[in-house]
This record gives sequence, C-alpha cells and structure tokens, in this order.
Amino acid sequence: MKDIKKEDLELLYDMEKNNYKMEVTIQELDERISKLGIPLHIEKPNLLKYSKSLKIKDFTSVFSIIGPIICFIITLTTGVGTLSSMGFLEQVVVIIFAAIFSVVIGIPVGALVGTIICFIANSLKTSYNNKKLEQAYKREYILYENKVKKDKLRLSNEEKEIQVLEYNIERLRRKQSVSFEKLNSFYNTVGIDENYRNLIPIGYMYDFIRLGISTKLEGADGLYYLIRKELRYDQIQASLNKIITLLEKIVDQNSMIYHELKEINDSCKIIAENTCQIAKNTSNILKNSESIKSELEKHNELLNNIEKNSEINNYLAERTRKEIYYQNYLENKLNDRVTVIE
Repeated sequence: MKDIKKEDLELLYDMEKNNYKMEVTIQELDERISKLGIPLHIEKPNLLKYSKSLKIKDFTSVFSIIGPIICFIITLTTGVGTLSSMGFLEQVVVIIFAAIFSVVIGIPVGALVGTIICFIANSLKTSYNNKKLEQAYKREYILYENKVKKDKLRLSNEEKEIQVLEYNIERLRRKQSVSFEKLNSFYNTVGIDENYRNLIPIGYMYDFIRLGISTKLEGADGLYYLIRKELRYDQIQASLNKIITLLEKIVDQNSMIYHELKEINDSCKIIAENTCQIAKNTSNILKNSESIKSELEKHNELLNNIEKNSEINNYLAERTRKEIYYQNYLENKLNDRVTVIE
C-alpha cells in the first residue's frame, strides 16, 4: 500500500486553501463593485409646484351692497334742505324715489368700483406672491443643481475605484488560473486519486495524517476509506463556489478545516476593505492630477499606484514564491524516485 508524507498533503491543502482564498476575495470585490456607480435619484423641482393659483378676494359683491347705501345717503344729504320744506307725503315720495334711484345707480356703480379695486388688489397680491414663489423655485433649483453636480463627481470617482477593483480581480483570476494548473500538476506528482482532488477531502486527509490516524492512501485503514466514511459524496465533490455559499452545511463546524476556512473568509473581507480604501486613495490622486495629462498617462499612473500599494500585489508575490518552492520540492522528490529506480 502506498504511503504518503504529511508534507505532501500539507502542500496540496495549502494550494487548495490559496485557490479558495482567491475566489472568496474575488467575490468580496465583486460585491463591493456592485454597490458603486449607482446614480442617486434626485428629483427635479417642479415648476407647477411653485405656480399655485391664488385665492382671489371678491370685492364686487361687497361694493354692490355698499354702493346703493352710499348713493342713498348722498341723495338724501344733498336734498335735506328741500325735504324740510315739503309735506309728509311729498317727503315719502322723494325718499322712495331716492331709494329706487340708489338701487338702480348704486348697484352697477358699486359693482364697477368693487371690480376695479378687486383687480388692483389682486394684481398687487399676485405679483408679490409670484416673486416669492419664483425666489423659492430658484433656491430649490440651485440646491438641485448642486446635488446633481455632487453626484456626478461621486460617480466619476467611483468609476476610477471600479477600475482599480476590476484590475485587481483580473490579476487574481490570472493567478488563480496558473495556481489551478500547478495544483493539478502537484496532484499528479503526489499521486492523489482524481476523485479526491478537492479542498474538503484534502483538508480532511491532512487532518487525519496530522493526527497520526493514517499514513496510507488505500486499504481498509487508508485515507481514501476514511474520507468516504467521514464525508458524503456531495461534500467530497463540492466546488469552491458551493463551499463559499454553503460552508456551514458542507463542512462540519467542529472540524479544523471549517475554522481555517472561516479565518480565510474574515481575512478576505479585510483584504477587500483595504483594497477599496486603496481604490479611493488612487481615485483622489487621479482627481488631483494635472488635467493636461493624457488618458494613457492617467491609466499608467493608475496601474503604477496599484502595483506600489496593493495588498493583493503583496499577497500574489508571496504566493508565487511559495509555489516556486513547492514546485522545486516536488521536482526534487520526483528526481529522488528516479534515482532510486535506476
């Protein structure tokens, strides 16, 4: 039966965790991108709102009543001397005539005067209120324009942030593709059955060999048997995306691998937050750069700033060094096998 070294499984498990970490980081960055570049709904001031019809006071009916009264008083006042020299019946006739005259003349004259006063008063009131409403509309429109300008600036800055985040995602994807190929090559060198080439089974195998439960791959007490006994088929075959989405259901929460993957999830959130902060800083640098710079110069400045300050850049460099070490380790191991055979 074939024995396997703890170092070999540790190497494979570390590579699997690395691919998992890159996938989680990519998803974290994607989630943050989805929240950027969304324009605010800013309601434009409605002119109709500031063109309300005014309640016009009606003086016509009032003066239609007052007019005859005033007219009657004037008629009697001017004829007081004449009435005093008349007899009672004559006075009654004159008063009745004055009353009729006041109604006939006073109503239309009062209505006309009331209409004129109504027109003048309401014209003044309308002009005054229109000025107030126009001023209020202008103030509201200035606030609206400032909000629109501020939001456009925010969207412009966030567009640069998105470029930074997308560039880092692209770098992670490229590195992930290379790491997958190397991992597959490492699996071939170590000699792991294809059915167990996955994060969860490799994690459990490493835990078993770390605890000294088994050092063999095959047989009744081998790692393959223990994995089949410990895990369901869907756990053995679970993809990275499924593990990320259903970690609590896929992996036993008391296991070593569960706690390590939870720590990776937490570290990925920190990486994503730091990368977002770098993206904001880079956006501000570009915003404050000289306007005479060409788009190509700004793009190169963007990439240079990312390369210098990106936490992801440091992580990828460290992973590259480690994978070179793993590759050299396995090549030496393979050469030793060839030497022994010869």
